[in-house]
Amino acid sequence: MKALKAGMVLLLVLVTAGIAIAMTATTATTNQELKLPSELTQEELQKLYEKYGIMENDIKFAKRELPNYLEGTILDGSRVYIATEDGKVPEKIKAKLEERGIDYIALTHKEMFAIMEGARKRYIAKYGVDPANPKVDVVDGVPLPKEYVKELVRSGKLKPEGETETLITAQSSTCIGIKSNGPISIGREIYAWVVPADDIYHAPAESFYQDTKDALYRFETTFGVTIHVSYIGGLWDASDVSNRYDASALLDDLSEDMSWLAVERNDIVIGWVDLADHNGLAYPDGVWYNWDGTWGKFSPYALCACRTFSGVDWPHDSIAQHEASHLFGADDHTSITPCIMDYWDAFWGVDVWCGDCYSCINENIIGEL
Repeated sequence: MKALKAGMVLLLVLVTAGIAIAMTATTATTNQELKLPSELTQEELQKLYEKYGIMENDIKFAKRELPNYLEGTILDGSRVYIATEDGKVPEKIKAKLEERGIDYIALTHKEMFAIMEGARKRYIAKYGVDPANPKVDVVDGVPLPKEYVKELVRSGKLKPEGETETLITAQSSTCIGIKSNGPISIGREIYAWVVPADDIYHAPAESFYQDTKDALYRFETTFGVTIHVSYIGGLWDASDVSNRYDASALLDDLSEDMSWLAVERNDIVIGWVDLADHNGLAYPDGVWYNWDGTWGKFSPYALCACRTFSGVDWPHDSIAQHEASHLFGADDHTSITPCIMDYWDAFWGVDVWCGDCYSCINENIIGEL
């Protein structure tokens, strides 16, 4: 069953979740006036750009015709860096780096975010584009204002990324009472390793760092665990993936190249790329399933992508929260109550779990204390 709902039910769900959907007289557009990308003339596109204040550089950024905003900083992937809350690299990872003869720069989160903010401000001053809040999505090859894309989704003319797929369950998660062999907390602690790709094909052009941290923080406040978030750059080169933007192939490459990061059961690895055929993908339950359906090796890896071919993309924090939830057993499903595992809710920024998913994740994340 696909993640579709009647308009009235969706409106009620979104209002319940506290998401304001502004439909003022100045911005509201009737379904009859809305056109899909392929239906728009050049003149109509120009009017849309004028209406939403879209400039030439906004379009160039969406088409990746501008430089990466981190270019020239120590975070551009040309050097290995590790950013932790206090700037100290956990001993278990320090030993792995030394074994491989990897030199690295250690940073605090505060130092890393200061470098990013400086780069972001310079980028805005030079190009007039905010890499943390781009205004344009490329939908079916056509650059469209993000707000217009939302109107198309709200009208039903476009579907959020993922809604064309058949979901695992119809109305609720099925994993209650099923404890996986995937990641668990140890002493109520989880180590999350956030790894951006650094090659020219996959290095993220948009800022996702704070969004990922925000998403993981929700696990802390909801499930009572501590998430130690570390960012590791300059180590994942995904250029050897033959089917360049295949999310499944990229996830496999992440799990192979960064296998040394997942050394204990309370490690999870979240990779970020710029473009893929899905907004995200994760190994279900944080394990590799054998052909007979039995649990195989420990595989706590998730992939997130800033944008997809469809262009109807989720917010970055929704992607990270949704994919990390898969690692702890939560399934994709439609939901009567607001839930991040529902594709529609994820697109609109719902950041809570339904009761079933809460029970599932809580069962798996607590682990053996």
